[in-house]
Amino acid sequence: MRDPNDATLAALFKAVDTDPNPNVRLAAVDALYLFRDRPGRPREPGQVPGRPGLSLVQVALIDFLVEVRETRAIEALKKLVEGGDLTPEVKQRAEQGLKQIGI
Repeated sequence: MRDPNDATLAALFKAVDTDPNPNVRLAAVDALYLFRDRPGRPREPGQVPGRPGLSLVQVALIDFLVEVRETRAIEALKKLVEGGDLTPEVKQRAEQGLKQIGI
């Protein structure tokens, strides 16, 4: 799929946020890389799931946001760092991501 419509991208973001299977969430993040240069993403891309047990998904999404230099992710990353419900590894990756984006 070279030019997905907004519904397709919205479905990928929904899978990242809500799918009960972490492997599906990770696959959705991987799929988002294919469309990282597409202008006009269908939602605010700075949302990172902050629920316990999603460390791999959180790190993958942080890496995605850093890769696409998504400056709108800065607030979400700051909230993650300040929130306190993170594993030390995820918190460290969020802090590194802030530095890479430009904070």
